[in-house]
Amino acid sequence: MATTPAESDEKGPSSLTASNRSQISRRPDETVLPGVAWTEASSEHITTANRMCILFGVLLVAWASGLDNMLRSVYHNKAMNELNSQALVATVYVAKSVISAATQVSALAG
Repeated sequence: MATTPAESDEKGPSSLTASNRSQISRRPDETVLPGVAWTEASSEHITTANRMCILFGVLLVAWASGLDNMLRSVYHNKAMNELNSQALVATVYVAKSVISAATQVSALAG
């Protein structure tokens, strides 16, 4: 037996609630993709405090990334001045690339 839109509200978070249905105008026969339903359901339940925590986390990661890039460039220039040799310049660039990749991978791994 086919479910009516009213019956689909009781099936879980993948369906729209009555309050969302009044805010979003859709045709009755239109299907909702799971990602869209998940986004709508999560936006309904997220609080202002949660939004502020997410924003703070994003800003903290951006600040740490900027600090990492700034410090790496300072120490890279210091290493280049200390070496005073063209033969070791490639070694410093390779070390910088390896350290940069390692820090970014470890940051993603958490």
